[in-house]
Amino acid sequence: MKNSRYLILILALIMVFGAGMADAATYRNDSNGYISIESTDGRTIQLAPGESGQTYQYYDIDNLTKTSDAPRYNPVIAQASITASGTEVSVDTAADTVVVINDSDAALSVYWGSRTNTPATPIPADSRWNFDDIRAVADKLIIDFDETVSDGQIRVLQLDRRGQGLDIGNFDTGPRTTVYTLFDGTTIAAGGSATSDAIYVGKAAGYFSLQVAITGDGTVKFEYLVSMTGEDGTFVEPSEGNDIETGLTNTAGTASDGNDAFPISDLMLAPYIQINATETGLSDSVTLTTRLGVQ
Repeated sequence: MKNSRYLILILALIMVFGAGMADAATYRNDSNGYISIESTDGRTIQLAPGESGQTYQYYDIDNLTKTSDAPRYNPVIAQASITASGTEVSVDTAADTVVVINDSDAALSVYWGSRTNTPATPIPADSRWNFDDIRAVADKLIIDFDETVSDGQIRVLQLDRRGQGLDIGNFDTGPRTTVYTLFDGTTIAAGGSATSDAIYVGKAAGYFSLQVAITGDGTVKFEYLVSMTGEDGTFVEPSEGNDIETGLTNTAGTASDGNDAFPISDLMLAPYIQINATETGLSDSVTLTTRLGVQ
């Protein structure tokens, strides 16, 4: 899914720039005088009679004849996939903008030129950042993070001067579903409870579901907590409507084997949530493996 979002982004770049540059080509001056065109490096050049020149612009001028469809324009000078924290990305001398696309669940810290240049630029999970006019101030970017990421989840694009005005961060690459493991074989004692790590849902479209696997003879209830004060802030139980599902046992689900899944509706608006599981039978323990789907 995340790799497909990156491919959609590249197609969007081609659509935006390719549409205006489709007739970029080599032209020959078949007139008796000089004709001015813009060269591929942005300079204005004078073509003498019979002389040819390459350009990324489209021209409809009498006696200026297109002789080739080449060269084709591409705003992307270089691109890389980042999978290891501490990776250094050298800035190409022709790049005006470097775009860091973070489609992972990791929070990135990006240093300009050196780790001693603090503070780092933070790039939250599932976001992106445009570093404009970068080659004038830094020869490399250093990207640090703490989570494990897969190939294609963190991408770095280097764009030329024409690509600098493109706000890649505004491209809608469509929704994606992220799955979080809340409890992994977690045993809750009779009458006890367990609470998941904080989950950022500030950019979610508002669709949530829970999948559970229950063993043991206890009974479990799931509910959600919310925080308006950050990941490490105070999580509170809403005064009403926070129960997700109650009375679940090892016979839950259509196969009566303790495996079940259900949507979560009417989740209170908040940037961070936690899922709390409580054993309500008060006599036996229960063991849970629980995953949350977010879109």
